[in-house]
Amino acid sequence: MGEYRESVTNRDRRTVRGQRLYDPAWSEALMLELYQAEGCPHSSTVREKLTDLGVSYVIHNPRRPGHEGGDVLNEWAQRAMTDLGGEDAIPFLVDTDRGEQLYESEDIVDYLEEHYE
Repeated sequence: MGEYRESVTNRDRRTVRGQRLYDPAWSEALMLELYQAEGCPHSSTVREKLTDLGVSYVIHNPRRPGHEGGDVLNEWAQRAMTDLGGEDAIPFLVDTDRGEQLYESEDIVDYLEEHYE
């Protein structure tokens, strides 16, 4: 659970503060994607749960740190988030394997506990 396929396992996985950077070549091997902001306490709750569970995931930062509803930092991530979920809200979790999309940190944590513990 949460492991990359063989083709990705041998790739260089660059990290930022212990988190993997996004590489489009990994997209088929990924199970979870989290749209979030570094300064958002709700996003932090979700990141902590993912880390506690040892689940691999990709972070997308559509907004500037500390601005939950602030300026767009990454237009691609912002567009992808609103195209996928229809809302401009974070945190937003996409589980590509199960076809699930969730908003609200409490709902996301409950979902992770149900499916990844």
